[in-house]
Amino acid sequence: IEGLEQGVKDAYLALIMVSAPNLRHLRFGGHFFLDSMHIGNIMRFAISSKPLPTILPHLETVCLERKIPRQREWSERNTEDILPFFYLPKLKNMSIWISDPPTRHIPWPLGTPPCLPNLETLKIHDLREVHLEQTLSITPNLKSLHWEWHYEPGIQDDEFNTHVMDLSLFKPALQPVQQSLVELRIEAHVGVWQWWFPVHRVVNSPPTWLARFPKLKKLRIPVICFTGFDGIHVSHMSGDLVTGECLPHTLEQLDLSDDLLPGASGQILSLPRPK
Repeated sequence: IEGLEQGVKDAYLALIMVSAPNLRHLRFGGHFFLDSMHIGNIMRFAISSKPLPTILPHLETVCLERKIPRQREWSERNTEDILPFFYLPKLKNMSIWISDPPTRHIPWPLGTPPCLPNLETLKIHDLREVHLEQTLSITPNLKSLHWEWHYEPGIQDDEFNTHVMDLSLFKPALQPVQQSLVELRIEAHVGVWQWWFPVHRVVNSPPTWLARFPKLKKLRIPVICFTGFDGIHVSHMSGDLVTGECLPHTLEQLDLSDDLLPGASGQILSLPRPK
């Protein structure tokens, strides 16, 4: 009530959620989702009800996204407010912007991880490798994953917000969905940069493990994942990509982006596999 009286946006959103129990599709974005405390409180209460959540029990699609750089607008982590959504049993499609928790293990609100056997599409922003692995482990039938790797130079008190993209960590992070994934989209971005911040770099370890995704048909990935990048220079194209050792035989569409490269413009080189 106090939040409503003060005109807090997410308090109004929480009220909407409580008032519409038959919602199947929910989307909050932009400035409307800068704060999430009231939504988190409502969801934590909802998932504590047995046998099913009392709020949004029929929700199939949820989109919770922020468009503002967290360095400027995010005073607190939103992890605890977003995690309860993973307990909604009928979710099929999910797009979320979630902060890394301060610990290596995700603090699931009910003490044990949920399971989302119906989830087929997941778009996830901001979560780094170690926590991505734990998240994907609860999505056994995921078909489409869009993961946005992000480094925010101005945030120094987050051990997971590192400037190094270490490809050796990608393999275990994606391992839980190796057998089910049909589409994989990886984007990489760096926030507002200043000259005294460490320059991002890519530790190249040829992603030959991609070839062991038996159902993968569509792949979008930064080209520097095959070349490496030391902050100044781009190395030569990995021979494993040239010879096809990194790619599964099922692949039909390959998009190589210029993410993280100096002067990157968002261009994509599309390489369809010949029929």
